[in-house]
Amino acid sequence: MARFGELDDVQVVAFCRRDPDALAEMQRKWDVPHGFTDYTDLIAHPEVDAVSIVTPVDTHMPISLAAFEAGKHVLFEKPLALSSDDCLTMWRAAEKSGLVHVTNFNQRGARLLAG
Repeated sequence: MARFGELDDVQVVAFCRRDPDALAEMQRKWDVPHGFTDYTDLIAHPEVDAVSIVTPVDTHMPISLAAFEAGKHVLFEKPLALSSDDCLTMWRAAEKSGLVHVTNFNQRGARLLAG
C-alpha cells in the first residue's frame, strides 16, 4: 500500500497536531515543511488542496465541514461519524461542495492479504 509521499503528483505539505513537540518531530521525520496546532490554520493554508482526517471520530464533522467550506478535498478515516445524522450532514456538505470525499476502510483488504 502506497503512502501519500509515494504517490505520483502528491506532496505532503503540512501536518496538524495539538502537541507542538510531537508536531515538530513528525515534520522532521517526514520532511514536511508546514506544521499547525490548529486544524483551521492548516485548512486555510494555500498549499493545502486536500486533508486526510485521522483524528478522533468526534472531530470528523467539524473538521470536514470546515474543509469543504474552504474548498478542500477530504479523505476520512473510519468510522466516519458518531451518528447517521452527522454522516448525512457531512455528505450533504461534500456533495454541495463538488469536492472529492471518501472514507478509508484500512482493513478492507486485510483478509485477502492474510491468505
